[in-house]
Amino acid sequence: MKYMLMLFTQALILIIEKNTYCQTSDTTLNKLIAINETNYRGKPLDSILSVLPPEFIQMKVVSSHHRYTVRFLRVKYANDVWIELHVREFTHMNPVDKNYNWDMNLMKKEKLYRAVIYQKNDCFLNCEVW
Repeated sequence: MKYMLMLFTQALILIIEKNTYCQTSDTTLNKLIAINETNYRGKPLDSILSVLPPEFIQMKVVSSHHRYTVRFLRVKYANDVWIELHVREFTHMNPVDKNYNWDMNLMKKEKLYRAVIYQKNDCFLNCEVW
């Protein structure tokens, strides 16, 4: 009985904790968090881009500056909200360019590895370092 009560308490804490992170005061952030990114893993970035809120202010291919290598596609919104769409294996474009000049259309064809959501310095999805 004590074991069941402990399991129930832990489950309740996890549910409350998850719901705390799922609702914020920012509607765009809430829309991003509500997207089930696991449905888009292994699919072209275009597929998840089609369900993102359309009012973004910037879409940019971001690199690891010291390596001239693409790291992810960032879609930025107002209020310092953004989503990073990470790719692990590139099949449509060369991810290395010393001029930092990548084709956005080819990047959108690459397959999603994971999505990470931020507002300012706070991470809301896939925050662990991979």
